[in-house]
Amino acid sequence: MRLIVAAVSLACLAAACGGSEPDPMADPGTTRLVFDDETSVPESTIDTSPSTAVTTSTAPTTTSTTAPVVTTADNRPGFAVVTTIDRDVDVATVVVADSSGNILATLIDDEGVGCEGTAPHYYATQGADGTISPVTISEEPRLYTGFAVASPSRTQVLDIASCEGFLGSVTLYELDGSLRLRSPIDIDITGAVSGDAGWTADGFVTMFLAAEYPGFAPDPDDSDSGPAVTEYLVNPRTGERTRSGQLDEFYYGTTRLPDGRLIFVNYAEDPEVSVAARNGSIEQVFPASDYAVSPDATKLLMWDSVFDASPDISIDLVDLETGQRATVGAGSSLRAVWNDDSTRVAFSNGLETHVYDLNLDEWISVGEAEPLGCEDDGYVVWGRVPLAFGPNGDLYVGDALCGVSSDGFPFEHFALHQISLS
Repeated sequence: MRLIVAAVSLACLAAACGGSEPDPMADPGTTRLVFDDETSVPESTIDTSPSTAVTTSTAPTTTSTTAPVVTTADNRPGFAVVTTIDRDVDVATVVVADSSGNILATLIDDEGVGCEGTAPHYYATQGADGTISPVTISEEPRLYTGFAVASPSRTQVLDIASCEGFLGSVTLYELDGSLRLRSPIDIDITGAVSGDAGWTADGFVTMFLAAEYPGFAPDPDDSDSGPAVTEYLVNPRTGERTRSGQLDEFYYGTTRLPDGRLIFVNYAEDPEVSVAARNGSIEQVFPASDYAVSPDATKLLMWDSVFDASPDISIDLVDLETGQRATVGAGSSLRAVWNDDSTRVAFSNGLETHVYDLNLDEWISVGEAEPLGCEDDGYVVWGRVPLAFGPNGDLYVGDALCGVSSDGFPFEHFALHQISLS
């Protein structure tokens, strides 16, 4: 499931898993989307001219933390970068942002020890003025985190602690007006060895629990040897779980759509993204190793992770209502994120981040970055990656930074930038 996939991905990144070096993005002059049914979409002109900085200012600092530096580009009509803010903080990810530029993020503790000896993440907020404050619960100086994702309404955070596929805990937190976490609820995972959880589009939690570790190869002579997965629907206010169904095998990276369909990654041979009926029977299969479902659950962006790169791969968009498929970029992606109204999606080929606007049928580059301290191993492309969209449409991106923990384990995090788009 998603946590297991993330753990596998990070392990592969650290170990430089095989694959060939990815090609750069497709020719940025024009692009034509061609669906599987040969229906063409009109050409789009893509503006790749560099932004001309006209002002640079430094906001007053309120603490020892340097406040953001703002660079404003010339306001070109249409789809363009308007403003880029250096947030002057290094984050592992952005969990949630508000319209005023305040964020809840996770930072790296390079002196701590997390899963498999890696540097652990902890929650912190950063105000629009640059002030950074670690999040505390029960007087602990830092609140450490596993995999964290905000609810669709941005009022709660779901935190799943997992290591190498083994599930440790699933916790719900209330999110207050200052983007701090309050009122933790521990969800019952009794009897589960592995599992995953996520938000539904209507604000409930769907949870998949298995009594066995999915990495164990089943006995070919024993049809019942595979780990059965039980699905639960969780009330986000009380944490009470209700059994909603049982799948006949373990699915990685599982997402349950509002209409009951499943989306998951199948690693049996070459990685495949599968769309299945509620009971797990396969309806569609696509050659890709990761995906991101739009918030309105009507679109699916698929890509191959950077360490799985090959010259023939693409970043594809699937309409989940019609089944139509279009290519929006060439090369592999490190990650992808959607904006709130499902009209824009940001993706990365590692070095450079692009934003695709579905309504305009246009994509633009929002810049690349030279990685700091990251080795060029020929498999992983380090650079600028998208982290999150804010509710006002601003995109948060990170420029790769690599380091080594006090115990000698490598880790990566990102220098955060906030980008406003026209």
